[in-house]
Amino acid sequence: MKLLSIACAAENTGGELMDQQTFPAGVRSGELYTFGENDDGQLGLGDREGRSRPTAVPRLGSVTRVGCGGQHTVALTESGEVWCFGGGSQGQLGLGSRLLTAPTPQLLSLGQLRAREVAAGHCHSAVVTEDHQLLTFGDSRHGKLCTGDEESNVFTPQPASEVRHLHVAMVVLGGCQTMVLVERRPVSPGRRSPQQLIANGLPPPSDDVHSSARQRRREREVS
Repeated sequence: MKLLSIACAAENTGGELMDQQTFPAGVRSGELYTFGENDDGQLGLGDREGRSRPTAVPRLGSVTRVGCGGQHTVALTESGEVWCFGGGSQGQLGLGSRLLTAPTPQLLSLGQLRAREVAAGHCHSAVVTEDHQLLTFGDSRHGKLCTGDEESNVFTPQPASEVRHLHVAMVVLGGCQTMVLVERRPVSPGRRSPQQLIANGLPPPSDDVHSSARQRRREREVS
């Protein structure tokens, strides 16, 4: 049996570890097994009964990544879909403000986007898309959603505006923090980077050049 992915979470009250939860492990052909506390349905088994033994989660495809939050779980499948289950009172399920708990896996709406990475914090979640965008949702306190907002609960996936210029490869979440691993953004075909242009003795592309050209063209038309 080959272990593909494993994650765990714990409830902390006043800085004291109160209850250890060790639930999702992606096992054998991408089948997801969960076990531990289940008060909010975070095991994805359709009820709120805890499990002392690993139990397969139904309705999912081949799972490649899994993240565990305080009371929720986020799973990524081989096809790039994201499934969420458990408690979501602060938006950490990403399923909207009307669905705040889900004891069975629910498909996260990402439009045409496909995911490559997922992560779960205590009350927030994150998705890295195939084109290396970071999407976040849940409790925004302490700036952990990277959106510039520290006062609202976000109930659907939103672009993390503070890292929109970065090529995000991986994300990890803690109780009140978010960390991203970034890579150098690839140069799009037909457009070289400023470093490449300078190395070849060419000036870097600038919008000011295009603006000046348009201005000279208008002056010629007027004359």
